[in-house]
Amino acid sequence: MRSTIIFLCFVLLSVAEDQFLQYGAGNRELARYRERVKILHDLLIEECQVKSVDRLRRELVTDEMVDNALTDLRVEKLLYARLRKMLIDCQHKKFVKDTTTLKTAPPTKPTTTPTTTTTPTTTTTTTTPAPTTMPTTTTTPAPTTTPTTTTTPAPTTTPTTTTTPAPTTTPTTTTTPAPTTTPTTTTTPAPTTTPTTTTTPTPTTTPTTTTPPAPTTTPTTTTPPPPSECINAVNLTENWRLDHTGSNLKPIRNRWNCDTRTMVYTGRPWFRFSGNAGTRMLNQCPPSLSCGSAGSIWSDQPLPKVIGQETAVHAYTRYGGNCKHMTWKMSVMRCSTDFNDIVYKFQGGDRCYNSFCGMK
Repeated sequence: MRSTIIFLCFVLLSVAEDQFLQYGAGNRELARYRERVKILHDLLIEECQVKSVDRLRRELVTDEMVDNALTDLRVEKLLYARLRKMLIDCQHKKFVKDTTTLKTAPPTKPTTTPTTTTTPTTTTTTTTPAPTTMPTTTTTPAPTTTPTTTTTPAPTTTPTTTTTPAPTTTPTTTTTPAPTTTPTTTTTPAPTTTPTTTTTPTPTTTPTTTTPPAPTTTPTTTTPPPPSECINAVNLTENWRLDHTGSNLKPIRNRWNCDTRTMVYTGRPWFRFSGNAGTRMLNQCPPSLSCGSAGSIWSDQPLPKVIGQETAVHAYTRYGGNCKHMTWKMSVMRCSTDFNDIVYKFQGGDRCYNSFCGMK
């Protein structure tokens, strides 16, 4: 009988110890979920307009639930799931709105580079020789003079011959004898006609060879589509990201911005700087309290040159007097040949308050 009582006491003590351990573990898990609910609620108040957590918690509690630790834990789990879905839906709506704004923006006029095609020109020169003129030679024979015989010798007269190229003139030789009783005989030679032969050269025909120019082939360049990370990237467009003067702006409901927490709770999406936020991340250390937060994130790491290649780099937080107060792991990717067409991905942890700085 005594041993039975001792055994029952041992069983009761074991059951009580198990319940105590379960109660302690349940309280710790409940505290963790309440902290998660508080963080999600702060993000929803900053970025989206939502009703209070207490009202959502009351909607989740049913008449059958009893107010104890296990029921509270169940309520916090359901509330955490509801808030997380609301934050994801809100971020998706903002992304769709930004994408629609970019699509409706006026397109940039493409730059057309003129293409000059040089076609070789073949010039054919045909030379026609000038007609050759053969000179005409006219030969006039010297006139024959028959002297007159008298008892007194007659003086000798030398005839004069004049040669003129065409027209041809036949000279006349007149012999006047000395005055005698003998009559004077004058002999005039008959004119001699020399035929003129004109030779017309045969025209020379030079064959003309025309060589057609070689066809010009213009190479066709096909641009591949951008990577999916670039297509689905979130756009940061806030103008306070270009504040590099330490103005201590508080753009989120009079509070500092915290990009590091937002990126962690939205699944660390790829993002880019566009519009009023600039074109890429600031590449030099800004003054403290710049870019809408207490900590200003910048990076002087080199940008990748290959399109679509994910590259690991470091970014830094400027806080107080230290340009590299904190170091963050980042990924960058080039989307096109445009130097500023870059997307980023935050690989660090959840710490506030830190904001990404942009530049033009």
